[in-house]
Amino acid sequence: MIEIGDSAHAKPVCRRLVEAGIDATAFGPGEMAGVGEMERAKGLAPALGAPEPLYMVEAWRAEGRGLVCSSVVAIVRGQLRLPRGASFEDEIDRRREVRRAPGMGRVGMTEVLTIEDSGDAGSWSELVEVLDVHLADGSWIRCDGRKFSFDVLGAERGYSDLENMDKLAVRLATEAPRAIVDTGWKGFRAPPGVLERSGIQIGGKPVRRSEPESLFGFYSAWIGQRGRAMLA
Repeated sequence: MIEIGDSAHAKPVCRRLVEAGIDATAFGPGEMAGVGEMERAKGLAPALGAPEPLYMVEAWRAEGRGLVCSSVVAIVRGQLRLPRGASFEDEIDRRREVRRAPGMGRVGMTEVLTIEDSGDAGSWSELVEVLDVHLADGSWIRCDGRKFSFDVLGAERGYSDLENMDKLAVRLATEAPRAIVDTGWKGFRAPPGVLERSGIQIGGKPVRRSEPESLFGFYSAWIGQRGRAMLA
């Protein structure tokens, strides 16, 4: 459920929903803007001998970095239908950054979503497996099945991206016990016009319900912020 609402209205509404046993979260104008840039990973390499689960991340067009599992706040698993001719190389040039428009109200969760495919099914050509890992500092890492090495799985590596991404998600979830694990992307459907009116942008472009990767970016960033809020 999602709604863009007035700042003074959202938190009391969420408080009443929580009191009624419904999971609800409201973020202020600066909170979504605090989500860092998404980095695409080529692969993960476990740091052998480390005192806690730790990976070195080989990134596309960025310096490598460490991934300490105790700092993971959310793991978001999704599967995207991408249009015919979509190029991974084109996508890695786009920055994945969620921002809020000036004067925008808080975001609450008050409207029921329905599952519905957008666009003409005939225009889709491939299913892409994705896994987003959100860290406490606001950064996030994406494993994209089109260009990701599953060597980190070792002997457990399977024959399909679907199988391997699921195995990677389970492994990271086991090693990051504080993280929330979200697999609800398939059931997410933003009400018509809500995101467009909000002014939220990803990669400098407005979120569009008809573009799966754009919409998944918003969804994933939202889940990441929820994970940070739960640990605050």
